[in-house]
Amino acid sequence: MIPSGCCSNNDGIDRLAVNAFLWLAEKAQQKNASAPAFRIAGINAWGYSTAMANLKVALQQRNMTNSRFKPAVTWSTVTPAQFLANATVRNETDIYWIDTYTSYSDQQIDAILTWFKTGRRGLVVAGHIWYQSYFNPNYDIYAEYSVNRILWPLGLMITPSADNGPAAAPSITAPPLHWMLYNNWYTTKLMSDAKANYSTWPVISTLDDLIFQNFAFMLKWLPARKTKFPNVTTMAGASVPGSDPYAGLWSTLNAARPNRTFPIPGPRPSHIIDVLDMSALIWGVRNLNVVGLKASPYASIIPGLDGTDASRTNVVLTITCNYSGIEWQRLYAAADSDLWRSTGLFAAPGQVVTVTTANASAIGAGLRIQVGSHTDDLWGAGKPEWKRLPVVVGSTPLAANGTQLGSPVGGLIYVRVPIGKQLGNVQFTFYNVLRAPYFKANSTTVAAWNATVRNYSAPWAELETSKFIITVPSIAIRNLTDPLPLLNFWNQVLDGFADIANMTRDRARAERIVVDEDISAGWLHSGYPIMAYNVPRLWQELLDEPYLRKYGAWGPFHELGHNHQWANMELGDQTAEASVNVFSAWAMLNVVNPTTGGYGAIRWEHYNEVADISKRRNAIAAYMNCTNRGCYGPSNWGTNWSVWNALITFLQLQEGFGWGFYSRMYGAYRAMGSGYITDYWTRVQLYIVTASQVAGRNLVPFFTTWGFPITDATRAAVSGLPQWAENPVKGITFKNATTMTAGHHHHHHRHLLMGAPLLRGVGEH
Repeated sequence: MIPSGCCSNNDGIDRLAVNAFLWLAEKAQQKNASAPAFRIAGINAWGYSTAMANLKVALQQRNMTNSRFKPAVTWSTVTPAQFLANATVRNETDIYWIDTYTSYSDQQIDAILTWFKTGRRGLVVAGHIWYQSYFNPNYDIYAEYSVNRILWPLGLMITPSADNGPAAAPSITAPPLHWMLYNNWYTTKLMSDAKANYSTWPVISTLDDLIFQNFAFMLKWLPARKTKFPNVTTMAGASVPGSDPYAGLWSTLNAARPNRTFPIPGPRPSHIIDVLDMSALIWGVRNLNVVGLKASPYASIIPGLDGTDASRTNVVLTITCNYSGIEWQRLYAAADSDLWRSTGLFAAPGQVVTVTTANASAIGAGLRIQVGSHTDDLWGAGKPEWKRLPVVVGSTPLAANGTQLGSPVGGLIYVRVPIGKQLGNVQFTFYNVLRAPYFKANSTTVAAWNATVRNYSAPWAELETSKFIITVPSIAIRNLTDPLPLLNFWNQVLDGFADIANMTRDRARAERIVVDEDISAGWLHSGYPIMAYNVPRLWQELLDEPYLRKYGAWGPFHELGHNHQWANMELGDQTAEASVNVFSAWAMLNVVNPTTGGYGAIRWEHYNEVADISKRRNAIAAYMNCTNRGCYGPSNWGTNWSVWNALITFLQLQEGFGWGFYSRMYGAYRAMGSGYITDYWTRVQLYIVTASQVAGRNLVPFFTTWGFPITDATRAAVSGLPQWAENPVKGITFKNATTMTAGHHHHHHRHLLMGAPLLRGVGEH
């Protein structure tokens, strides 16, 4: 949208706006060369009237490039309905200004395209669709955002991406080659000519990454090859079959794409032409495209080929497709994700799977069929090499009864249910699939598991309760004779975490953990699903119930804890990696057997840092009295009070007031409402006041000793509460003490005001 203040400053934005309209009106100017004039019509978009009034003045003050006369500009408000209904208005419009926020009917789209294609026309589209995509994450951006049904036949599209371009255009007459390569049409033509031996490849290898990045971005948004626009009813009332959205584009891509596979996984291909091959392969994975579908050699890495040559079958399943969603304040839990419903089925690499349903209401209702579990996208992870194809999961909407899909790498099959859907039990039939080892508590019997299920041929397996789902290679469960004790262990952990977080044990969504050859961050990271490396150590920490009862699993506990943290309780990164371990500590003390593990057991790992009393005492002393270079103790609270020091603080509160302290804390924050407090210092003071109220004690002396900056208002708010007689740091003094005020420390925390990142990696913590 051109800003309402346009055209009085003669700056770059003004010149862009004016030149854009002059360019759009070029044909109209040529038509009326003796008396140049053009007419602008626009829908009543935000700022339209003010912007057009300013633009009219600016345009009329400038000479045409092909005429010594100044143009005469007229403009009016014309809705899409009026534009459709009045042929005279259409004929007299030289430039039509529309926006992305309006829904256009079939007839209106037909009218706009017919008008535009007669020549001497200019079309302005203002706005974005990234905001709408938040509320409709499963929309087909070609068929369901009607503005793209106007633009795509003209060779354009608006995506919901908010990505910035790689670099600004250089302000020189002849742009350097690397900037020209940002244009994928230009690069594709170079590839096509090189393949056909019309020319040699002119690009140096150091620019391979740039080309790879741009093709990956473009292909991310292209629709599946099978996608067509819906049938259109024209102005004349005729029904026209939906067109192929690719038109001539796909032949251009195919001309440039070599008939060979990408040589090695990694962001630096050995030859640039392979960039398009890799990008097109990943496009096929994302979209589950079935045209020209064939198995990729990278399927042997993830998800693997063992068992995928077995005979395939057809399976009828009934799946509950209801999902109310989880609280968005669970900051690291990917709360905006669809619910995954496991099917226990597997799509073989390169094989077409057909999905039908007996429930007509499920067609076009927002459900998606997903193939693959390993959702980490490695494109932007900044890794020097990839251990698998960077994208191995795709999905497609259940848009027809008989939806066909397929993945070059294959994977477990899921039905994805968007937030807010209440479709009830839906019956599906999946054709041409493999069965996977899939144990679902309260459904699969141990007898059936041992007789057949655990030996099913697919290379990936799942163990499921209503609280937790584990996805591992099938080889990891082949010798597991009874999953129930293991699943009971994890149910205990998840129930305890629910109690701490003051939420119901009856979860709207089971948490998931998936092991993978390569992940985007950390040794594990939180989200939906939680991702971890596919190594025997992780298999043991997920599947070995006797081991878990003795030693626990700090990493999985930690990431599950992240999925329960509440946004307003966290002070950015400063506490995100500390308060999470309250959950881990609870699991260690209440589910794992401390008498067999003990504080000295190596597998207790990081809990030993704070549970061992002598280590804790030394850590407190080092924090309170540190004088070493670079060590500032509580006098630099914002830098030093984090991770293990902060965890000691949190555990002292638990030891003083019981585990119910944190359940009450979460309950108090839940009761505050849904708004996120963006001001960091407000959250700090709120935490001190809330903790004091929950404990029924004035905790200001406790937090003061730990170095918290505390305002006079906070001190006053809790002054009526009794003192905490058992304060574990009462009487401790420290060197270099200073008066703690919010203003004194403000510079230490400016970087935290935006909150913590959405991906939490366990890393070394």
